[in-house]
Amino acid sequence: MRKRQKEKILELIQTFRQAHKEILMAVLKGEETAFLLLEQCQQGAVRIGEIIEQSENECSEIIGSLEAYCEWLYEKYQAFVSNEEPAEDFLKEGDAFCHRLSRQIAKDISVRMEVVFLPYKASMWDSLESVWMAAREDPSCDSYVVPLPYYDRRQDHSFGQLRDESEMYPSYVPITRYTEYDLKERHPDMIFIHNPYDDSNFVTSVHPFFYSENLRNYTDCLVYIPYFVLEDQPCSNREYTEAVAHFCNVPALQYADRVIVQSEQMRETYIQVLTQIWGADPYGRRKFWASDLQRWIKELPGNRSFRSRIPGESGCIGRTVLKKRSCCIIPAFLLSYSMVRRCSIKWRMYFLYLERGRNRQRCFGGPIR
Repeated sequence: MRKRQKEKILELIQTFRQAHKEILMAVLKGEETAFLLLEQCQQGAVRIGEIIEQSENECSEIIGSLEAYCEWLYEKYQAFVSNEEPAEDFLKEGDAFCHRLSRQIAKDISVRMEVVFLPYKASMWDSLESVWMAAREDPSCDSYVVPLPYYDRRQDHSFGQLRDESEMYPSYVPITRYTEYDLKERHPDMIFIHNPYDDSNFVTSVHPFFYSENLRNYTDCLVYIPYFVLEDQPCSNREYTEAVAHFCNVPALQYADRVIVQSEQMRETYIQVLTQIWGADPYGRRKFWASDLQRWIKELPGNRSFRSRIPGESGCIGRTVLKKRSCCIIPAFLLSYSMVRRCSIKWRMYFLYLERGRNRQRCFGGPIR
């Protein structure tokens, strides 16, 4: 079952608890809304059972508990129709059903991740390939590669010829057409992109629907992995810092939940550039970037100087750079999914984590939309 489905089911069960209180109040006041609420609780339980039966093979215990809950609701309905006073333990019984269902679902229903890769140029696919391979090998993860067509820009910045490179990917990469994958309906757990520019690219552009500003609305985690690598120099080199500053000021950096940066030295450069662009004082943004853009390292097994330093149960995903390209950076700290433990990495990668809570002020100014 998808993580999002499981969370919604558990949330629905919690609404049953509140509904039981409303039912009791309605019965005591002689209001007919009690019967409607009882019916809605039963319909909700039936819907939960249908979803579970569609996604799970071994779920007889949960289905049995749902059936028992529906039977209990029916008995209460009959009792209230007969004008019987609600039992003193009505709420206690209802809470017991909800507690049992929540415990069984949390324990017995496994979660599958759905991860979508949205490359737009086949020549840049290598920046995403090793992460896709790790996702493909994970039995608890469903991965999709959905190449995006892109437009050439005319001189007036309007869209010109549409190009589709779906047929140019390696034969071992299963391709899903962008017309066949509905982001709105499926809402994948993670989306990976390597195009950071949105509308600021004067040469090419994907459809505006696939801009990072919009994609973040259709996933729990938008990850930007740059398709190029920048020359590493100390951030104390002012000329160098000014030269790479424009790589920091791209839309995907603002909208992605996770971004990958190629080295600790580059991380420091980004922190410095970002605080210069958005300001350090009086808002303490230097401290924000330094603390929230955390470094996570995963090393290539057998590479003599690389040692794993993954704190606690967290893991990280890296990428194999097959060709040297111009590369943008951003943070891609990934939660400890089993797929991240299998990812092959050719050289040291550092990961930055930037949590963008919906109720939190964005460091760029203004609330998250």
